[in-house]
Amino acid sequence: MVAKAMEQSRDAIRAGGEEQRLRLALALSRHDYDDLLRACRAAVAADAIGHRDPLFWVRDTLGARGQLPMPGVPPEQVAAAPHRHHGEEQV
Repeated sequence: MVAKAMEQSRDAIRAGGEEQRLRLALALSRHDYDDLLRACRAAVAADAIGHRDPLFWVRDTLGARGQLPMPGVPPEQVAAAPHRHHGEEQV
């Protein structure tokens, strides 16, 4: 009976750790999304006022995350490629 209670306690601790990990992952994803949305909005605003390099905002944000496409890759290939995570090879 004590062994069963201890196993249930371990399961609860593991589940709590997994929940914390998922909450952190969600918070980080929301932060990244917010940063990318701000960069896109800034690029549109920069283009509207004739800024000489409106995509600077997007390039800077993607570059900070290691998400810039490799030089010379056609945009259609970049758009069709699955999302890569940090540390994975990019297109």
